[in-house]
Amino acid sequence: MHINKTIILIVIFILTGLRVLPQSGNESFDTIPTETNSSSKYYINLDNQFLLRIYSIYKSNNVDISKDGSTLKFRPNGPFSIGLGFNYKFIGLGISYGAPVTKQSKDKYGNTQRLDLQFSVISKSFGVDAHLQAYKGYYISNPGDFINWNEKYYPQLPDMRVLTLGLNAFYLFNGNKFSYRAAFKGNQIQKKSAGSIAAGLFGTFDEVRTDNGFVPKGLVDSTDVTLDLKSFQAFTIGVSVGYMYTFVIKQGFFISLAGVPGIGYRHYQIKDIDNKEDFDNQLTIHLAGKIAIGYNWKKYMISLNTNLNLRNYKYKSYELSMSTEHLKLTFAIRFQTKASKKRNQYYFD
Repeated sequence: MHINKTIILIVIFILTGLRVLPQSGNESFDTIPTETNSSSKYYINLDNQFLLRIYSIYKSNNVDISKDGSTLKFRPNGPFSIGLGFNYKFIGLGISYGAPVTKQSKDKYGNTQRLDLQFSVISKSFGVDAHLQAYKGYYISNPGDFINWNEKYYPQLPDMRVLTLGLNAFYLFNGNKFSYRAAFKGNQIQKKSAGSIAAGLFGTFDEVRTDNGFVPKGLVDSTDVTLDLKSFQAFTIGVSVGYMYTFVIKQGFFISLAGVPGIGYRHYQIKDIDNKEDFDNQLTIHLAGKIAIGYNWKKYMISLNTNLNLRNYKYKSYELSMSTEHLKLTFAIRFQTKASKKRNQYYFD
C-alpha cells in the first residue's frame, strides 16, 4: 500500500498519547449499567444512540493486467476522499466522494471520478457488510518498465471504468463476548479483550472496461506490449472462515484485528477489442483483512482502520489482479435519542 509510513506512525502516536490525557468525568465502563446478560461483562451496547461519523479516507481500487511476463499497473488519481456516515441500532450507512485534486495532479495523472458507498446490518451474532465502488479514469503507473519514459505525465485512460460490488454475510460464534460493532463501527464499546471465530458467505462482482483498449496510443507506439482485452467481468460467490479479536489495552483504547479468507466459485466474461466474447469458470481464493486502532470518550470516538481485499483472476495467457485497499481516519459523535434515554439514562452521564 503506497501510504506515507510517517503519517501512520504519527497518527498511532497521537492515539496512544490520548491515553495519558486527563479523563475528567470519564467514568469507568464498569460503572455503566448495561443489559443483564453475559455480553454486558465484555461490551457496552449503545445502539440506541445515533452515531454520526465524519471521516477522511485513502481508498484505491487498483488493477494489474499481466501477459507474457509483462504487467501494466492501472491506478486512479486522487485516492483521498471525504465521507459522512451514521450508525443507529443495527444499521449503518456511509458515503464518500473524491476530494478535489489540483490542475497539476490532473495533468500528471489524469482525472478520476469516484463514488464509494458502504452499508451494514450488524446484530450480536450475525452481520452483513456491503460496498460499492464506481471509478472512471485511470493512469498507468509503471511505463518505465517498458520504455524509457521521460514525460512529465503518465499514460492515461480517461475512459477506463471500474465497478466493484461486494457483499459479506457472517456469523460470530462468540457474539456474547466479542463485538464487531465495537471494533469496526463504534456504537458499542468493548470493555474486555475478546475474540470470535467468524464464518459466512461472500459475493463479489468486478467489471473493468475501456472502449479503446488498455494500452494508450502513446505507449503502444513505443513498445511491443499487446493486450487485446476490452473488458472483463467476474462474479464470485463462496464461503469464508476466519478470526476476529479486539485487544482492550486500557479503558477506552483498543486494537482490533480481523482476517477472514475464503474459497469460492468464479464465473468470467472476457471481451476483446474486436468484441469477441469468451467465458470461463474456476475455483478461487478470496483474501480479506482489517485492522482498527481507536479511542472512546463519553460522547466521541476517534479511530484509524485499514482494510485490504485481494482478488486474482487468470484467463488463458492473462493474469488480472485487483486490490481494494483503504486507510480511514474517523471522528464520531454519539447523540442521545429518546429511546436511549428511556432505556439507559446513565450511559456516559
